[in-house]
Amino acid sequence: MPDIKLDVSEHDIIFTEGDFQLTSTQSESLAQRLKIKLQTFQGEFFLDTRVGLPYYQSILRKNVSKASVDAIFLRAISEEPEVLQVNDFRSVLDNVNRIYTLSFTVRSQNDPEPIPIEIQL
Repeated sequence: MPDIKLDVSEHDIIFTEGDFQLTSTQSESLAQRLKIKLQTFQGEFFLDTRVGLPYYQSILRKNVSKASVDAIFLRAISEEPEVLQVNDFRSVLDNVNRIYTLSFTVRSQNDPEPIPIEIQL
């Protein structure tokens, strides 16, 4: 099922000639949903404060271990119903600049090709 397509860098709805665009493939839709999920802070969505990742509670803390942050992201990715497998998971935690970058591919129920995703937080 298509979703409203968002701009990759600004996360704004894409309009063309006054109409919003839809994702064109199930893979594109899954990748967009995963990016939204992984960039949502727990408590940010006012209709359900359980939605999102525990950024303030467990990720954006002093002396947090890369392994614990990786585990949080891997669990969130694996919880997506369409995701069958997470492959090539790589991450870098830069504590000095407070940047976490992750890249991975997922194998989904609807597409035999791996779907690449990269996020910098």
